[in-house]
Amino acid sequence: MSQATLTPAILHRQRLVRRLHPTGATCRRASRRPSQRRSRRRVAPGRHRRGRVRSPRDQIGTPAAWEDDFTGYVVDYGSYPDQQRAHFSLRDARHTLENASEGTGLEGSIYAGLEALTSDLLGREWQRDDGAAMKIGRCLIDANWGHSTNVVYQFCRQSPHASILLPSHGRFVGASSNPFSEYKRRPGDRVGLNWRVPSINGKRAIRHVIYDTNWWKSFTHARLAVSMGDRGCLSVFGDRPDMHRMFAEQVTAEYYIKTEGRGRTVDEWKARPEQPDNHWLDCLVGCAVAAAMQGALLFGTDNQATNRRDRVSFKDLQRKKRS
Repeated sequence: MSQATLTPAILHRQRLVRRLHPTGATCRRASRRPSQRRSRRRVAPGRHRRGRVRSPRDQIGTPAAWEDDFTGYVVDYGSYPDQQRAHFSLRDARHTLENASEGTGLEGSIYAGLEALTSDLLGREWQRDDGAAMKIGRCLIDANWGHSTNVVYQFCRQSPHASILLPSHGRFVGASSNPFSEYKRRPGDRVGLNWRVPSINGKRAIRHVIYDTNWWKSFTHARLAVSMGDRGCLSVFGDRPDMHRMFAEQVTAEYYIKTEGRGRTVDEWKARPEQPDNHWLDCLVGCAVAAAMQGALLFGTDNQATNRRDRVSFKDLQRKKRS
């Protein structure tokens, strides 16, 4: 069995408008390849084991294991505080972060939730099929929601797991936007496939990752469309499709529209008219980004052409103009 990458993702959400989500954690791990065939265009269970991961409801988690070729396995998912129900929505969440952390305000409840969840996920060991114990090596925490951004950065600095935590920011890169491939790399930047870790600037003295949400949502959905057993497929634990109803609803809560602009075609993802919850979709996308940061690579994605211009001196320009 080839080596794999484990990426739990967590979504932290205060009831109704209060929300925040950690988006992915990654560690080296080998997972059992599912044997059950999956039909295309739907979330289907595989026959790998379910991991024992408790995740939040105001905070949502989706641990997933990825092999080096981006073959993926959703190991577990859940919510914190536990809603004790198989199916629910953000609107009817009964147990919130505020209830779980009495005496705290918005920021305090988010911080306490992050602390409890990361202690559970990042402090434990995950067992491979060959018996080896592995730990998560990278965890991304979504810091896009304005009211929680500073709290997330503060937590990532002060956490005992600070070495593997990283705030993340998804960016909508449409057809009219500048693609990540045209990003001008600066000294100290770390750049990957439609993600980058800019060098530290400004008041927040901690590095963070920025990624193209449109591209990574298309990439993640493409993994679900791959036939079981082929490289790059993504499966869900267990062998009962009915137990994954809520997960499937959230993963398919958005649709894409192919849009053309500036000489290129882009999948632009939009929420469905009924505005369903999409938290586990965000988690799964964060898992994939975290896996890419840890070295997972889908065959063919490393051959994307980059537009590079050779440097020309002013002297050469003048010489060319005279000739």
